[in-house]
Amino acid sequence: PRLREDLAVLLHSPPPPPTPRPTPGEVLLREIFWRLTAKQLQEASAKALHAGDPRMALLISSVGEAHKDANHSLKDCLGQQIRCWQERQCEDLVDVHRLSIYRLLAGDLDVFESDAGDCSGLDWLRHLGCFLWYRTPSLSVSLSSALEQYFAYAAARSCRPYPPYVQALCRIGAQLKQAPESTGGTKAAVEVLRKMHAIGSAHRDLLYHLLRLHASPKYAFTGSHLAALLSPLTHTYSSLDHRLSFHLYCLLRDLGFCQSQSLYRGLGTHVVVGFASQLEMEGLWHWALFALLHLPPDANGKSTARQRALRQVLSRGLGAEMLRGSSDAVASIKAFLETKLHIPALWIKEAEEDLDAFLRRAEPADPRLLGTAVERGLSRQPLPHFTGLLNYAEQWVW
Repeated sequence: PRLREDLAVLLHSPPPPPTPRPTPGEVLLREIFWRLTAKQLQEASAKALHAGDPRMALLISSVGEAHKDANHSLKDCLGQQIRCWQERQCEDLVDVHRLSIYRLLAGDLDVFESDAGDCSGLDWLRHLGCFLWYRTPSLSVSLSSALEQYFAYAAARSCRPYPPYVQALCRIGAQLKQAPESTGGTKAAVEVLRKMHAIGSAHRDLLYHLLRLHASPKYAFTGSHLAALLSPLTHTYSSLDHRLSFHLYCLLRDLGFCQSQSLYRGLGTHVVVGFASQLEMEGLWHWALFALLHLPPDANGKSTARQRALRQVLSRGLGAEMLRGSSDAVASIKAFLETKLHIPALWIKEAEEDLDAFLRRAEPADPRLLGTAVERGLSRQPLPHFTGLLNYAEQWVW
């Protein structure tokens, strides 16, 4: 029930306003259509009544009560009327925007596939909402069954579940194309957006994966599906942002969706190390230790790789903290490591000894640069596999 309520709130959010048409009547009909895609029946009915069309206002106001009936008599009557127009070849005599409203109320979602209704601004969530409201037989159908019906219906349609930032990139790109050439860098920015759009279009929205998982728990037991769900590109254009992916991985693991040991170790290690690397690069090395504590055990059941990763980050982070921080700050961090993260005191002592050994080997030719060099070497040195990703990420900074 909670998922149904959350999904209803999300789907009822108003869609972006359509581009106005020159004819006031067309603008009004398109606005009514867009209101219906968010199931804002009261607002759509008021618009129709204000425009002097009481028949459409009565039809829209009757939809809410009619669709509660399993027989869907109103929807069937609308569908029969539309088919009658098509058979008698008088469909062209009806205003195209008015016909789109009738088709939507009749549960004919193919209106989204045509250019007649100008539905280019509708995303897949709006398409899903219309399917649940105007096409699902009755409210007695469970949400899982309705979602399965939608996935089967949408598989043959062009409404792909793109991540939300893909449509945002399209809108930004359209605005940049309309900008004057004198703005400088417009063409380069459009090219960057085009590449980002191409990368994002190859992935599906994170919410789509979660709904698939709700409809069929077996969806997560396929390695490719779970890897796609945990990919950062399902919700952000930055492939290096593992914040949400890490928390999703921990949640799915605790719920038992990572039962395969090979999947648990391989995919889990990738997500955890990626998030820990991100935290360390931001200077939050102590929280990187927290992330590394979630590393899965080795194949033999031991935690050798986890301990090695923890000790390496601890040596770099604590050494840099001791050089640039005060004694009180260092003592506070040590207390956090021991009491909150339960890092062994022996590991902390070994990290301090590593710093002492480094200082003894360092040449004291320029003491003023020693602290900066050590801090850069211990705190800002990324993990080996992270360097290539950083070089790739720099190409997207603009």
